[in-house]
Amino acid sequence: MKHLLPTPWLTCLLLFVCQTLSAYDFSSSGLYYNITSNNDSYTYTYTVEVTTGDDNSSNYISGDVTIPEIVTYSGHNYRVTRIGDDAFHNCDGLTSVSIPSSVTSIGYYAFYGCYSLNYINIPSNVKSINDEAFRYCRSLTSINIPNSVTNIGSSAFAGCDGLTTISVDSENKQYDSRDNCNAIIRTATNELIVGCKNTTIPSRVTSIGNYAFYDCNSLLSIDIPNSVKSIGDYAFYNCYCLTSVHIPSSVKRIGDYAFYQCLSLTSVDISEGVTSIGNGAFASCYDFMNITIPNSVTSIGGNVFYGCI
Repeated sequence: MKHLLPTPWLTCLLLFVCQTLSAYDFSSSGLYYNITSNNDSYTYTYTVEVTTGDDNSSNYISGDVTIPEIVTYSGHNYRVTRIGDDAFHNCDGLTSVSIPSSVTSIGYYAFYGCYSLNYINIPSNVKSINDEAFRYCRSLTSINIPNSVTNIGSSAFAGCDGLTTISVDSENKQYDSRDNCNAIIRTATNELIVGCKNTTIPSRVTSIGNYAFYDCNSLLSIDIPNSVKSIGDYAFYNCYCLTSVHIPSSVKRIGDYAFYQCLSLTSVDISEGVTSIGNGAFASCYDFMNITIPNSVTSIGGNVFYGCI
């Protein structure tokens, strides 16, 4: 069925909060929406932004959700263009979400803590996936980044330890998953920014980004190629099934808390060439048995081995 939109078109931002709501413009079929308009006199388009809800109103959802592209309210049709900040935050009973092609942005913390979420489509018009958008979606097994995405925020998929398949559309100019590596790589810098338990780090990767394998509890082993020059802050934080790591001579810096709380880590082979080991890099690695600091290291941060009993 063809939907007719008023002229000028109105757009709306999906605002569905699984916590306490304090304000919303209207609700429809169990979802909450908020509309604000900013009239551009040249194009007559409208934009929207998120607000908080009514303190006396709350709503929780579980199961499968389909977000409509067009929602009707008070005789007008509105196009859904964004999943708002915190929209489904901590909806731990949510199992799947179907997002319409009209959506161009997924907000900060939008699906944070949706532990049961096992399926989500990222439509081909999405340009931005903001910080921690899918953090701790532990039941997600696969994600596909379309060619439209130009921004993936910090820790967008951190703690998604159920991921087995990660892919990026081959036409994407900003990111790639070269060599079927099951990872997201920032193409221009060769930085691996999202990994999972099945990741193979390609030989052209030059850095492992901050939070890349954060809370990836299912990671058993990882081979770091000689092309890698730095391991970012919190890169392997709480990868508690990781047992051993070889850090090649190409690496110059091991970031702050890079291997923090890797509970099963018993040994780390640090090659000659590493110059800096960050704060708390191996802290709370309870089973840690031995390490040799090479002569090349000139800087060791505080609490590097704190809690290595």
